[in-house]
Amino acid sequence: MRAVDVLYSMPSVIFVIVLITSLNAILAKWHAGPMRLSDDAAGGLKLPHSSAVLGAVSWLPMARIVRGQVLSLRHRAFIDASRVLGASHPRILLRHILRTSAA
Repeated sequence: MRAVDVLYSMPSVIFVIVLITSLNAILAKWHAGPMRLSDDAAGGLKLPHSSAVLGAVSWLPMARIVRGQVLSLRHRAFIDASRVLGASHPRILLRHILRTSAA
């Protein structure tokens, strides 16, 4: 969650510009490397990686919402009952918390 806080504190426009320019540099290096792409193929890769960068910024508020929901579920009675019955942490996470938070 600390990484989300750091990314959330940065202005999203600057974060998007930095990611797009770094991905363009990687794409240009890959284009000039052993796997040569045609100019049409290299241009066609710019839209998907721009969409990926916008997706990298837009998941930050959702991560905060999901974390709050999981923290509230952690203190519910059915989680305590599973813990008392001897369920392991991964089992509680998979069988109870993830199923309840997805609903």
